[in-house]
Amino acid sequence: MGKRFDCCVTVEGVVRTDALVVAVSQQFGKPFDEIPHGWKTITMLRFSPEVPKGVRDLPEVEDWWARQPSMGLCTSETWEAAGESLTAKVRLWLSRPPPGSRFGL
Repeated sequence: MGKRFDCCVTVEGVVRTDALVVAVSQQFGKPFDEIPHGWKTITMLRFSPEVPKGVRDLPEVEDWWARQPSMGLCTSETWEAAGESLTAKVRLWLSRPPPGSRFGL
């Protein structure tokens, strides 16, 4: 807990923000100390100064296996190291994941 991210990636693009990881769990309600790689999780985030529009506009999922457009978080250092040419690919993947994909970023 306490990890901060300053880039929020949605289908609308990359927004600079301050996102703090407050809590992480999974379908059995077991709390995690971090967001584990490869797990589908329920993560509580605190955005400052406000929740980005692309996050506010995300639909509410109806069940655990629903696959809706999602969002991703990273640090600005990670985003810049990946290169801005990644923007279009990430936005496309977030809005339409590859067939068979069940996990978001």
